[in-house]
Amino acid sequence: MYTETDTDITPALQSGHTDDCPAVTLVSHILSWVFSPLLTPTYGMIAIFTMTPLRFAPLRSIFIVISVIFSLTAILPGLTVWLLTRYGDVADMALTRRKDRLYPYIIIIAALVAAGFYLKIIGTQLWIPSFFWGAAAAAAICFIINYWWKISAHGAGMGGLAALFAVLTRYSFPTVDVWIWLLAAIAVCGLLASARVWLGRHTPMQTIAGTLVGFICVFITELI
Repeated sequence: MYTETDTDITPALQSGHTDDCPAVTLVSHILSWVFSPLLTPTYGMIAIFTMTPLRFAPLRSIFIVISVIFSLTAILPGLTVWLLTRYGDVADMALTRRKDRLYPYIIIIAALVAAGFYLKIIGTQLWIPSFFWGAAAAAAICFIINYWWKISAHGAGMGGLAALFAVLTRYSFPTVDVWIWLLAAIAVCGLLASARVWLGRHTPMQTIAGTLVGFICVFITELI
């Protein structure tokens, strides 16, 4: 079903303009790695532990939970991508081609679902695992769309994180001004989308669509 089409190669890659401004290219790469969709679930968990009364939980418990979430949603998928790259099943770690994203999507969906159930089993309030289940729903939608169109996983990850901050503004328990973090997350969404377009990984519409899918899925899941 997968074929190499023009939707896999954006004008930025075709024109080679990224060589014209190496500083912008470097910043774009840094943004792409720092806000990788494999890291945004961990950022969300850190935010929950720092912006809610859970910040008063024992440090050992906080460390264990964040370590489990990081292992499930970052290390496991990242190791899978590395192994697929190492043995030639995918072209590069950035998963430039749409067809290379099949197995990584499956792994990250399973990892996000597992992370949600882990948090539910240890007794967290339901809205916390719902963040991960919403992210899993977003990844599943991106997985389906990816068969025909290279929707941005980076956009979906950052959109989901912005949705978490938006949900926190609805509660009275945050211990910090979440609005500042929400505005910062929205700004990062724009910067990250620009970076992905600059690097030629996506078109503007692919980044916008990914961000909207991530935001809507997490926001709706949190409200259910």
